[in-house]
Amino acid sequence: MTPDQHRLLAAIQQGLQAGQAARVLPWARQLASQLPQHPDAQQLLGLCCAQTGAMAEAETGFLKALQLAPDHPLLLANLATLLAMTNRRPQALACWRKVVQAQPAQARAWRTLGLLALDEGLHAEGLAALQRAVALEPGDATAWHGLGSARRLVDDLVGAEQALLRSLELVAANATGWLSLGALHRLQGRPDEALKCYEQARVHGADRLPDWADAVSGALADLGRAAEAVQ
Repeated sequence: MTPDQHRLLAAIQQGLQAGQAARVLPWARQLASQLPQHPDAQQLLGLCCAQTGAMAEAETGFLKALQLAPDHPLLLANLATLLAMTNRRPQALACWRKVVQAQPAQARAWRTLGLLALDEGLHAEGLAALQRAVALEPGDATAWHGLGSARRLVDDLVGAEQALLRSLELVAANATGWLSLGALHRLQGRPDEALKCYEQARVHGADRLPDWADAVSGALADLGRAAEAVQ
């Protein structure tokens, strides 16, 4: 790589970091054409294209980069993100599995793998990955919330509640977290506790979410049935 190409590469990286992918995209195309055997040049083209919506060209850039640097974790992660964005989740999962195999201490990769696995109905894999994520990064509220969802899906309601509470301890202003905890209380026959959670969810903006009103109505109905049972 020539000094001019080094400077161009640095300028492209700075543009991406500044959120100016569209401005530096022509430079990325120029560099990738000048350096067809350089994985960094191909990866930068892929990133610029992905951030400007040129997904087919982005995928080509990432695949070329991986041909030059097979199984590189960062390249795999970039490709996996693009595959998930374009609704090719099985292929994205395969990439994330390679990422965590190459970088087993990468908490965010485990979290992403776990959440994607849950979305695909792979509950056992999702649970294991999210457990690994919170072990590596105990302060990750998103991973704890995902772990709560995973435990609920395998009928570990006590463990699910513990995980959701930990998530909310880390980030209390999380409407989705309060909704999830409320739903868990309803499953365990505690509609009064569910309503308290839904009120917290409302405080944090959940009344703008489509599921909030239905959740509140359901908990009120549960509460009415419970009162009738006592009578």
